[in-house]
Amino acid sequence: MRKYCLRLAALTLLALLFGNAALADLPIVHKLSAEWKAPYETVTAVEESPFAQDEALLCIDILGIRQGDCIIVRCGGKTMLIDGGEKIRYQMFKRYLEDHGIEGFDAFFLSHHHDDHIELQTLAVKRGIPVGVLYAPYDSTEQAAYWREYKAVLKEKNVPIEVVKDQDEIDFGGATIRVYRNPTPNLSTNDGSAAVMITFGEAKFFSGADMTGTTQHWLYDHYADELDCDVLKCFHHGNNATLSELLDAFSPSLCVITNQKTYTAQNDSQLDRRDIPRYYINQTIHLETDGKMWYVWPEKMR
Repeated sequence: MRKYCLRLAALTLLALLFGNAALADLPIVHKLSAEWKAPYETVTAVEESPFAQDEALLCIDILGIRQGDCIIVRCGGKTMLIDGGEKIRYQMFKRYLEDHGIEGFDAFFLSHHHDDHIELQTLAVKRGIPVGVLYAPYDSTEQAAYWREYKAVLKEKNVPIEVVKDQDEIDFGGATIRVYRNPTPNLSTNDGSAAVMITFGEAKFFSGADMTGTTQHWLYDHYADELDCDVLKCFHHGNNATLSELLDAFSPSLCVITNQKTYTAQNDSQLDRRDIPRYYINQTIHLETDGKMWYVWPEKMR
């Protein structure tokens, strides 16, 4: 009864604070930690999740691997790993799986073949973690070294590869994952990244992978009108500022930077000027949504 009353009180507070959420980005509430200064802006804080235990949710965990993308998406009984980080982060990843009772994945998604995105996936498959399918932006003509190694491991373990292209959509447990990828030939590996917009109900989360200037301009020129999101995983680990007009098109209520704050000064300055709260991955960032609001909290990774 106490949890029900606390949840009801939280929802009542949200209604008073946000009114009609359809008029703007969805409300985001945070369970704050005294250990960290994040999210660095004034936010609405709650002590407990506003969601019932059996509620249908999209859960996105951005693992605290210090630098690199390791994003676990769960929805409707399905689980996906987006990228993974360097192989030196593997034991941290394994402990997370143990703590959350994850024994395998319905899918992996690879944004691009740099080490801080692909190595952990390769090692996970090699060590026998079950994976149903790999979604990747590369066909058989791609010959980069990390990708060649990964393809060999996937073949050995009988994991099929499904090539994704710009505007492809993946139905994932009730969520929709839309792919954005610049088809221009001869791009750098970063600019050839596959980004994703994950939509669940009215909730939207965008992961920009490592897209840099050329493809950020392409993304804005082609899709500015459809990029508004609630949560943005910043481009290229926050190492550089985001194209200003593109950041305005996203208009996020929260950003997650897959890096430590020490290395992200230009990106931080942009977010400071716009009063956008943000987290870094010196801890794991948990995000949950019922499609109408978000609940976010940080947790130290063991």
